[in-house]
Amino acid sequence: MKKIVQVFIVLVFVTFLSLAGCSPVQSESDKKPAYQTITSETAKKRLDNENGIILVDVRSEVEYAEKLNKLI
Repeated sequence: MKKIVQVFIVLVFVTFLSLAGCSPVQSESDKKPAYQTITSETAKKRLDNENGIILVDVRSEVEYAEKLNKLI
């Protein structure tokens, strides 16, 4: 009987820890969006004036070629 009580206590404790780990705790960084939508003019200004910005072009080769063909 004592063994059953110990196992039950361990199961309750593990269940409590599992549920506590899933609680949505928000910090200040969680409240800020991970990205911003900005205009192309603002992006150009920031790229020219700020260090450490990395611009990643995520277009496919087909999308890039289509845009390039429109410019020619």
